[in-house]
Amino acid sequence: SKRKDIDKLPDIEKIDCITVSLAPFKTFLDELLLRVGDTLLVNLRRSLIEEFKEVDMFLESSSERLYSKPKSVDEISEAKKQWKEIDNAKGGMMATSKNCI
Repeated sequence: SKRKDIDKLPDIEKIDCITVSLAPFKTFLDELLLRVGDTLLVNLRRSLIEEFKEVDMFLESSSERLYSKPKSVDEISEAKKQWKEIDNAKGGMMATSKNCI
């Protein structure tokens, strides 16, 4: 892991007659790794929440359309059209929902 690589760095590096302390640099790298990890985690959570909301909205909308009872020929043809739209979008939503797991 990257943290182990940071630990492998010496605390002090001697170059000719100059001694350089790498401790502040190592601390900076540790903090940077933590921030990168935290940022990745936050972005992953946001992405998952957005995908979950998208799937949830699709399911809610589809359920409303599928549970409506058409009363006329026009409503029946509209219901068939909506069913086809739902069926076409279903595959994409299934793939998105698998990403949420």
